[in-house]
Amino acid sequence: SLPPNAGFLARGEFLITLQGRQQALDAAIKLTLDIVKVATTQRDHLVQSLSEIDAQSVQEAHQATSSNIATVRETQDAFRQLAARRKLVTDTMEPLSKQIVTLNLYNTNLERWRSANSRRFRTEVRNLVLRAAFLAVLIGIVSLAAIAWRKLTFHYVPDIHRRYQLMQLRRFAIGIVIVLILLFGLGGDLRVLATVMGFAAAGIALALQNVILSFAGYFYIGGRFGIRVGDRIQLTGIAGDVLEIGLFKLTLMEL
Repeated sequence: SLPPNAGFLARGEFLITLQGRQQALDAAIKLTLDIVKVATTQRDHLVQSLSEIDAQSVQEAHQATSSNIATVRETQDAFRQLAARRKLVTDTMEPLSKQIVTLNLYNTNLERWRSANSRRFRTEVRNLVLRAAFLAVLIGIVSLAAIAWRKLTFHYVPDIHRRYQLMQLRRFAIGIVIVLILLFGLGGDLRVLATVMGFAAAGIALALQNVILSFAGYFYIGGRFGIRVGDRIQLTGIAGDVLEIGLFKLTLMEL
């Protein structure tokens, strides 16, 4: 059996195993049918021999009405020989018939086993396709997030140097996320990926709390009715003119 949290590699290996098992079952079924064919041919020959013995017995019975003692003795000897041959053929047919019945039962079991293996193979292929589709959806979501990041950066960050830094950060973050998705998709459960990414996001948010707040504040104060360079403002008791609005800091000329 295959664990439900198996990745692409384990599922691919399992599909190869199922394919090899299917080939082995096909070979066993073919061999069984060949043996049944040979045994049936032999049994048909024995049945034909029985028919010939019975026909010869009937012929000898018609000749048994003779009054000649020598002819009667010859007929008795012929009957003994025919009876011996019939017993020999019958003794040979009995195990041959049992063998044919056993082989037919064995072939029925093999066919049932092959059907179950085929159903399992189709199920695993369907699960693999669904898993690949889910991975494609995740990568698509990450790609959409990368596009949104790019558009927001070019819209809200006029500084070329800051924009370049954000784009470099974007490439690094998107690359890490895609690598994690592929690693967990190839070798593990995707739910584990979601848990790991959740803990990673929580840890990053806790470690970079001030940086994230500053980044969010940049978009907040840089909106349509926000602060512009040259405005005179008061911030935490400090009044001054705005000299620069950076992505993570605000520079004032204090009055």
